[in-house]
Amino acid sequence: MSKLFVDDIVEKTSGHGVSIPGHVVQHVFAQKTDNATSLSTSSTSHVTTGLSVTITPKFSNSIIIGWLTYNFWFSGGSTADYSVATVYRGSTNLASLSNSVASTPANGAQDMQWNNSQNPMAGYNSSVHFDFKDAPATTSATTYTLYCRTYGGATMSVNYANQLATISVMEIAQ
Repeated sequence: MSKLFVDDIVEKTSGHGVSIPGHVVQHVFAQKTDNATSLSTSSTSHVTTGLSVTITPKFSNSIIIGWLTYNFWFSGGSTADYSVATVYRGSTNLASLSNSVASTPANGAQDMQWNNSQNPMAGYNSSVHFDFKDAPATTSATTYTLYCRTYGGATMSVNYANQLATISVMEIAQ
């Protein structure tokens, strides 16, 4: 059996990079702890939370894997109240893409994540974490943003009072 020992893999042509299928090309992380991500809404349509990250893919055929964490609470309400979330790439809701796992309720919204209020104490703070995948087919700067909406009618606060919210994306070579 042969063994290959390598200290460096160097691109053949400068500026083209090295693409090894299945490997991480780059990782970008963003966090918010200021009121810029604080959102108070009773909207049943998606609204931006201000939490976003931008990545510039090195290869147009790469897959982007992302994950995020945010906090929410309802000032009142019941277990019938939900924080509903999705991720947008620019103006495209990733939940609307054919390769996403999403739910489409009666109001036609397309969502990635549903989390109910923690009744009997609606003031309980809940932390949400979820992953997403995208194939943007570009080498241009691409921004991913967390959007939320409510289901049930109560007022929901997202990342109220400087709570930590994070979003990370990785480019995976294909």
